[in-house]
Amino acid sequence: MEKTLNCAIIGCGLMGARHGETLLNTEGYRCVCLFDKVAASAQALSQKLGVPAAASYDEILSRHDVNTVLICLPSSLHADYGIQAAAAGKTVITEKPVDISIEKSQALIQACERAGVLLTIISQNRYLEGSMALKKALSAGLLGEPLLANVSIKWCRDDAYYAKSGWRGTFAGEGGGVLMNQAIHYADLLLWYLGPVAESRSLLATSRPIIETEDVAGILLRTKGGAIATITASTAAYPGFPERIELHGRDGSATLEQGKLVYWKQKNGKTPPEITFDPPGPATLDAKLVPFQRQYREILEAYRTGRPPLVTPQEALEVVRVILNAYKENF
Repeated sequence: MEKTLNCAIIGCGLMGARHGETLLNTEGYRCVCLFDKVAASAQALSQKLGVPAAASYDEILSRHDVNTVLICLPSSLHADYGIQAAAAGKTVITEKPVDISIEKSQALIQACERAGVLLTIISQNRYLEGSMALKKALSAGLLGEPLLANVSIKWCRDDAYYAKSGWRGTFAGEGGGVLMNQAIHYADLLLWYLGPVAESRSLLATSRPIIETEDVAGILLRTKGGAIATITASTAAYPGFPERIELHGRDGSATLEQGKLVYWKQKNGKTPPEITFDPPGPATLDAKLVPFQRQYREILEAYRTGRPPLVTPQEALEVVRVILNAYKENF
């Protein structure tokens, strides 16, 4: 097995640029080429990163110097492009979500299993110090049996945010609104902490005519372990507020805000686990890209050793399932 992941970036918008910059600063990765159906977008990112643009996706798949495809396309295209990459024997890394339907997500997972290639989904918030500390605390039983959790994502996205992209705010393009696009990061953390969901109900609203998807949402759910949790999310909460998770167990409580553990109280005085990432992110890398780099380093280790990545396809599928259920199981 090759020791380097030689990547092709598919999709040259905002996320393609962020991932490209991260790859260029991460040892063990090589950014070979990139592709976007919009030639101007491909050329602009090509010049920014100093990476050549391919003429077509077929060219990407036929290149022997590409062993990994990084998909940064609209959510509804993740499985379509990923399945083709798997058939060509490429490792598949895709931005969240795995796809916008259960059927397409399962098809991508099965295609990668048949081809024997690694598949993982970008969930960079798991790689923040506070997020990882809370996971380790729960795994060690420091907070006792989880009883209640509250997730709050109250952001502000103006109409221009939706207008500048034809796929945002549409069910066809991203499969939903604030839940599928923004809250999915913290829904992933919630399931990572508490396990699978047994039942849920939701309330959804759309506050502006420019979009067809929800920009105000609330989910009430019960996990299979018995914990009760809520997710409240909006992209219409002016001026925008830090995202947070409040988690309460029999032996303690913790609050995670923007990836930092801002509150911790344990009945026996035990402290949260200390988390360090080695090596630290380079000074040349934008701070917001450091969690991406940490995930890329972990993906590389999984690739080299053959172990499952920290973010498994099945976990990503369950997050999509919870969100899609919110669109069906309304009060």
